[in-house]
Amino acid sequence: MADDDRELRSIEIWTRIHQHLRDEVDEVVYRPWLEPLTFVESRGGVVRLALPSRFRREWVADTYGGHILAMWREEDSDIREIEIFVQPRPRLMLKDGGQKNNRQSAEVKSACVVERKQEERRAAAAAEHMRVTYRGDKPLKLQPIREQLGKVGVWSRSPYFYEAEQATSLAVAAEELGYRALWIPGFDGGHIFERCELALKASTRLMIATGVVNIWRHDPAEVAETVSKLRADSGGRFLLGIGGSHKFLIGDVYDKISPLAKMKDYLDELDAAGLPAEDRLLGALGPKMLALSAERTAGAHPCFIPLEFTGATRELLGDRPLLVPEVTVILESDPKVARAFARKFAGLYFKGPNYANMLRRFGFADDDFIGEGSDRLIDAVVAWGDPETIAARVRAHLDAGADHVAIESRGPKPEADVWRELAPLLLD
Repeated sequence: MADDDRELRSIEIWTRIHQHLRDEVDEVVYRPWLEPLTFVESRGGVVRLALPSRFRREWVADTYGGHILAMWREEDSDIREIEIFVQPRPRLMLKDGGQKNNRQSAEVKSACVVERKQEERRAAAAAEHMRVTYRGDKPLKLQPIREQLGKVGVWSRSPYFYEAEQATSLAVAAEELGYRALWIPGFDGGHIFERCELALKASTRLMIATGVVNIWRHDPAEVAETVSKLRADSGGRFLLGIGGSHKFLIGDVYDKISPLAKMKDYLDELDAAGLPAEDRLLGALGPKMLALSAERTAGAHPCFIPLEFTGATRELLGDRPLLVPEVTVILESDPKVARAFARKFAGLYFKGPNYANMLRRFGFADDDFIGEGSDRLIDAVVAWGDPETIAARVRAHLDAGADHVAIESRGPKPEADVWRELAPLLLD
């Protein structure tokens, strides 16, 4: 078979496979992960496909690479490998004077044919007003949650770790300053819901959310019942965030089931107990967990992330799921002092491989994780400086696609004082 004929046949095969993927995969997964996949070439038994970012490539290759190969081999048994690599979307290059470069590679021409078809499908999808789907294409009602949360909230570990009165006093302070939400982490289980209840009773408008409840430490049926009660008693001001935790908290039993499988089972049980998808978020970092957050919850609540994560994740999730990152801030302009405070807690995150894996996707290498973290890494995940510098970082996350940013204050100043200094710059 001539090379040109094989190339045309390969394009036809890819068009059919791509359409088959669209038909069989939920739109919420297909649109951000599989739709951008483009055909580049078929040569020597290897089909080369491209995605515009490494973040996409790793998940698609792991999850769908074997499936795509099997479908391709049904039509062309000579194909033995699917290679997915990172390549910016191809564009036709023009010579001076506006003439097309006739030496343009066959790979780019072929990719552009498929790209045009994809653009047509994207336009059609936009016209249909894309929505996140949940079990049977049930539309999620997410706009009320966005309005309740507002653009900026506060995230505090104090209500969990310290005296119960902290939950009351900090909720009052956050509400008086004009913040719309207070996020309280659940860490290793215990009294997280009791502290949230105190915060709800101490406030009248403030949204209280968990960031996040440890699914290894709380029975899902009991969680569903508790969440329903807290929401009913507070007029809907409670939002459940759940997460898969870490081995250093859970122990060896953590290795007996993958975090993703554990989370899917937990969500199944929340479903069975009647907890709506709109009432929960996932503490998600990796591509598979992020996809799950979009499919079966209101969205994602990631922590300890660089700004690039927010932009990439919004692109991957699409417009509808909530993206509500935690951003740690240190109100201190001296670099040595600020980084010293940051390093006191940054090592805890490095113990969880999911954080390290996430950061490596965004260009951080082994050297960045030596000791308590390189300056480059610390500066990427912790916003430090004067109030204007910190506010600019928070706004950058919002501009990159975050619906809401939960600021966690660390450092030398009491957190409520930091909230007070930042409020005029962050709140409408």
